[in-house]
Formats: sequence, C-alpha cells, structure tokens
Amino acid sequence: MNEKKLSRPLISLIVSIALIIVGIAGSFILQTNSGKTTIRNVTIESESGHTLAMDVYIPENATAETPAPAIFVQHGGNNNKEEMQHYCIELARRGYVAIGVDMYGMGESEPLPDSEWLTQGRGLYDAVRYGVTLPYVDTDRVSLLGYSRGGKAAGEALQCDNDSLNVVKAIFLIHSDPIVRNSEGYTDVYGARDVAVLADKNDEFFFSEKANDNGTYSNDANKYAANLSSPAEYVINNSAQSFLYFGIDPATTSEQRVAETVYEQDYGGKTGSRQIFVSNETHMAGWWSPLVMNRVLTFFNRVMPTGTALSASSYTYTIWNIFKIIALSGLLFALAMALSFIEGTLVIPGLLPGMKLGLANIVVMYALFFMGPRQALVLGVLKALVVFLVSGWTAGFLSLCGGLLSLLVMWVLYYKLPFRPTWFILSVCGALAHNVGQLLGAGVIISSSLSLYYAPVMLVLGLVMGALTSVTLRALLPALGKMGFNTHENRPE
Repeated sequence: MNEKKLSRPLISLIVSIALIIVGIAGSFILQTNSGKTTIRNVTIESESGHTLAMDVYIPENATAETPAPAIFVQHGGNNNKEEMQHYCIELARRGYVAIGVDMYGMGESEPLPDSEWLTQGRGLYDAVRYGVTLPYVDTDRVSLLGYSRGGKAAGEALQCDNDSLNVVKAIFLIHSDPIVRNSEGYTDVYGARDVAVLADKNDEFFFSEKANDNGTYSNDANKYAANLSSPAEYVINNSAQSFLYFGIDPATTSEQRVAETVYEQDYGGKTGSRQIFVSNETHMAGWWSPLVMNRVLTFFNRVMPTGTALSASSYTYTIWNIFKIIALSGLLFALAMALSFIEGTLVIPGLLPGMKLGLANIVVMYALFFMGPRQALVLGVLKALVVFLVSGWTAGFLSLCGGLLSLLVMWVLYYKLPFRPTWFILSVCGALAHNVGQLLGAGVIISSSLSLYYAPVMLVLGLVMGALTSVTLRALLPALGKMGFNTHENRPE
C-alpha cells in the first residue's frame, strides 16, 4: 500500500521533469538557431565608470574576417534585457549581431542616482561604445532598436552619438515617440540616418498629441494618450508630419505624408529616410506582436541587409515561447506539487481533514497574471489531480473546488473590471474564494451545518494566506525575469 502511494507522486514528479527537459531543450535549440548563434552574457565596466550588463547574440557569419552589422536592443521601463530576447533571436537568425542591454538601474546593470541614470542614454550608448570594439562588429553598420522607454533611451543615445562617435546609422522606435522638437521648435536630430517608428493606435503611454477644438494639433509631453479618442491617428498629427518631413514645421507644407511609406532626403551625398508604421494594438500587446516583429525585420532588411534568404515573416520566436511555456509549466507543476505535499504534512487546528491552506495557489496566481487564464486553469486542474493521486478523492475534490472558485474570482477581478485591483486585493480575494470553495465542497460531502463550523477559521486563514502569497509572488518575480520567464502582466489595457 505504501509503495503504491509513493509511486503516484513519483510519476507526477517524472512528468514535471520531462516537461522541464523538453521545454529547456526546445527553447535552447531555437534561441541559438540550432547552434548557429553563440550567446554571451557580458558585464563590463563602462567608459562612464559603471557596471553594465548585456547579452550578445553572435551569428556564425560574424567573424573578424567578415564583421556583421550590429543592432543594440533596449528594453522598456522596469524590466530587463530578457524582455527583448525574441527580437535578438530573430535578428541573429538573419545575420545581425544583436546586443540586448540592461538599462542602468534595471536587470543586472548598476543602479544610478536619479541625477545620473540618464548617463550615456541610460547605458545604451555605453553599450555602443563597447560593441564597436568587438572584432566581429561592422562599425559602419550600427543600429538601435528601442521599445517604450527603451525608445527614449535610443533618442538619448543618438544625441550622445551626434556629439561623439557618429556610428549609429539606423534607429527603430517601437511604441515610443520620435524626437521632433527642441527648445527652439521643430528640429531634425536624426540627419542622414534611417529612422522608423511603430505607432500604435491604442497606445496608453505615447503618441499623445491631441486635436484642439479648432482642428489644429498640439503636443504636450505631460499629456498621455488616454486623452485621445481611440483609435489615435498619430500619423496625421503635426509631430508625425514634421518627422516624415525631416524636421520642418508642418504648417509650411500642404501635402500630408502617410504611414507605411519610405520618405528619403539627401544630406550632402548621404541619404536619410523616415517611415511610420501603424498597428492597432495596445502598448503592451505590441511588444510581442508578429506584425511589429515583421515591421522591425522589414526595416532592417531594407536599411542594413545581410544577404539572408529569410523573409520578414519567417519567425521561430513564437515556437520558442511555446517551449518556454512547457518548461515553465513543468517547473510550476513541480512547485505546486511540492507545496501541496508540504500542506499535507501540516496539522492546523480547526481545519477539516482534506482541506488545504492554499499555498499552491501562488503558482496559479503567477500563471493567471503572466501566462493567461487557460494556463492557470490547466495548472489548477493538474494540481487537484496530483492531490487526488496522493491524498485521495476527498482531498482532490476539495482542492478542485477551492482552486476553481479562486481562479474564477481572480479572473473576474483581474480581467473583467475596468480598473485593476492591487495584487494584495487579488491575492486575498483569491485566497478567501479558495477557502469558500473548499467549504462549499465540504458541504456537498458532509452536512452543510458541519462545514459552516469551520468557516471562521478558514476565512481568517484566507486573509493570512492571501497576504503571504502576494508578498511571495512579488519576491519571486525578479528571479523569474532573470531566468528569461515573462514578467509582463498578461492583462490587456
């Protein structure tokens, strides 16, 4: 009998390990382009005297004899270089040296005081200074790719470049405003460079120019796109038109330039280009969008061709992400199982036999917030199945009742409300729902009056466990981010 009980969790553990191995192996193969890309984790003491962390993706075609164009990839605010891994993967597949950079104060780069953190484009230009010293980098073909706040960093790095090496030849801004004005009015800071902007019509943070009552447009950096009617037609605004017209005052033009079109201008024998792409997604959704990826690759194929036969529509990053999810699911499944085992060893006065504290709900919370409802549901059902195998049908039924009601409540609060509650509120409500679900399940098995006897204890424990799971999940996120797992919340804005 004991041997049978031991074999069931062992089988579950084997399944978890198998998922982890398959996921890691598959993601590694795709991340390295079947071994054709070498990935180096680099930490340097930058020229400005600070510690700067980077991931350097080196395709096999990039050598000292045949240096390749380099693209410096900058993540968005409050994140790290792993956020932009999928861009680095696809760029390296096409023969570019892709260098993902941790901003100062984020990821593994050195935190700086508020008065200093803009140093060298928040670290991006320090990365450029380092990158152009690498023997396999073609210093005549250096570009910047920035998402959100990373786009602002690219603009700041550009101005550093104007005053220094003048090596940056192209810039792509994903969901980030281009520089179109200075203290004197409209300006052209990009010069003879190729520059493209991906402007999302439903962006919550950028492209905030709004129409006045008289039909003219004004731009105030303190006004956000929430003030705009949706969808926002950025391309018709003064800022966009000035950008497409290479810095002139749009009031001096009669013809309106349009999205998806390349506009060129001669700069004394050198040619610069401007282009605005448009998408219909939100700020966060565009980060992962195949459409955005297509536009990025289309742009760099045009301005810095590597001769690769790969089209801009040839992706592997979505499959790579599936393998990451498989690995993460195995890890989360194993963690949920371990927490369930721990719960099974605890004797809490006032708990009905078979009831659980809900420690394993932290796993479901992560899946719900960062992977989506479907993944959370799968993990919740698998967790209940493990409890059933280990502790019997009563414990499994109670686990399922608690898990499903907890998931339903958190899903409604997180995805369906017009505003987003705090993690603390979500966690507490989820924990309370978990315990209420167990009480309801117990009422089915035994008398309802007897299950109500346990209600006060369960509700108090729900408050305590809700607070604990919220704090624990927040503490785990930085470590998960460094491992390359998603730390972008999945909730659409």
